[in-house]
Amino acid sequence: MKYFHVCLNLAGLLCIGFAALAEDEKCPTIPILEIIEPAEKFNPKEYWKVAVIQCNEKQSPAADAARRRPEEDKKTNCEDLAGQIKEARKNGARIILTPEFSTVGFPDAGWKSRDELRPYAEKVPDGKSIKFFSDLIKEWDVYLHIAVVEDGGDNRIYNSIVVLGPGGKFVARHQKMNLIHPEENYLANGTSTTTYATAVGTIGIAICADILPCTECGKKENNLTCDEANDPITKYTDPKSKIDVLAVSSSWADCNSGMYYFSRAARKYKFYVLASNQQYYADSGVISADGSIQSHIRANPGIAYGYVKIKGK
Repeated sequence: MKYFHVCLNLAGLLCIGFAALAEDEKCPTIPILEIIEPAEKFNPKEYWKVAVIQCNEKQSPAADAARRRPEEDKKTNCEDLAGQIKEARKNGARIILTPEFSTVGFPDAGWKSRDELRPYAEKVPDGKSIKFFSDLIKEWDVYLHIAVVEDGGDNRIYNSIVVLGPGGKFVARHQKMNLIHPEENYLANGTSTTTYATAVGTIGIAICADILPCTECGKKENNLTCDEANDPITKYTDPKSKIDVLAVSSSWADCNSGMYYFSRAARKYKFYVLASNQQYYADSGVISADGSIQSHIRANPGIAYGYVKIKGK
């Protein structure tokens, strides 16, 4: 059984403790420091600057389904994200992540069914939100991760991340594989991991609970709906197809535990982790492949930056 506690240490820093995530490991109490960007200087000839955005959607779906305006709401959210993406690009980011579900958001009572969510779904790669961001970055040399609700056909709706690359071109799409209850009531599970190649190596894409190994955490304990034989973390760490960077878009649902999971994955599997999170249970940042935290924001929405080494440099 898992639990967490929140406390203040003598210096007035907020700390967390999180226990029993696995029988042989416990999360230590860790000081929470707001670090927007590492103090260390990184040579731009050897490193790419990356950015992770932490925010909630600007316009949440109305609680009353009859009053919802799917296209108008998504347009508002896309325009709000665009401002933050422009800021990240202005500050030199080459990879930019946005949070899970950030073009759509969540009604106060959460989503209940596929029929309720369907009006917000769009085709990949031809949806309106995707075109909006493709046009936004068409003159840029960046990789942008955008969260969409995907119409997969045959009554399947996916929680997806779309990657747009230099010139706004479609690069990849990842469908969330590990669903947390009650997501299975309105989403279908993705069935494959997704990677793409860059100068900083192979980027693997994860959405929230995709970072949780089914076999380690236990499906019942974490309310996971996942396929142990098709576990994303297992595939991303396979020596034959190991990634260099895990890019996580999240709407973390366990208070004060996100950064623990993100840094633990980096440390355990020896890859960088870029984590862009919603503000509900906020925790975003960039973690090096040894588990050290380059940046970490929690208290406020904003953008955290970090650096990933170019392969061969």
